Amino acid sequence: FGFLPAVARDTLLDLWLQRFQDAKLLAPEARRGFSVVDHLVSAQDPLRLEHRRWEALGVPTDRHTLLNLAIIMRCRRAPLLIDPHAYGVGWLRKMGQSVNLGLMEMKTWDHDLDSKVRFACSEGHWALVEHRTDGGGFVPPFLRAVAANHVAISRKGVRRREVVIGGIATPVHPDFRLYFVTSHQNPKIRPGDAVWVTLVDLAPTPEGVEDLIAAALFEAHTPQVAYAMKEHLERYISSAAELDRLDV
Repeated sequence: FGFLPAVARDTLLDLWLQRFQDAKLLAPEARRGFSVVDHLVSAQDPLRLEHRRWEALGVPTDRHTLLNLAIIMRCRRAPLLIDPHAYGVGWLRKMGQSVNLGLMEMKTWDHDLDSKVRFACSEGHWALVEHRTDGGGFVPPFLRAVAANHVAISRKGVRRREVVIGGIATPVHPDFRLYFVTSHQNPKIRPGDAVWVTLVDLAPTPEGVEDLIAAALFEAHTPQVAYAMKEHLERYISSAAELDRLDV
């Protein structure tokens, strides 16, 4: 679903909802108000903290972009981002900074790629692996297990989650995240790569581009108002996070 462009996603979703309605599993009024983003995010986040955090990072609020982020943050396998305009890379950098984890950026052709990913995995950093050519090999063989989240529980001594990277059993930190990215708009992704990752097409929609332009103009022409709005949003996020922690 994530690899489809916005129009194809909407068409597929309409067909899916129609099947549910025909089977009398979905009321017509529920179909009209159904949102995949709300289903993936808001059901587990009634205070909409995640939406507000994305908004604070300057992410467009159109459905396509929010769905992409929901998929990226919740998919089981590592996301492979089709990101020709580098929007996704920019958002990941900001999100990594916002949670004080940072983003380790590396290339598929780095000679020490396996050791870099092992370090990120064991220390709890986010790792972004860039693939620049268009000839396949998006997921190196020694990263397939960690990309597909094939994690085992070590039974030697202290129980811990481990994954094999480059033939070495590596502890998996709870904060570790692995992302792959390509700047090609229509990459030739082979089945041998696709089965290990979750494909996400980050090509922007017209609505998303309009959001970005409007936000940039608003900040350029009314910087004081933009700063005040950002401060209020950050206070809301902080207060909502505290309420969520206290389970109020």
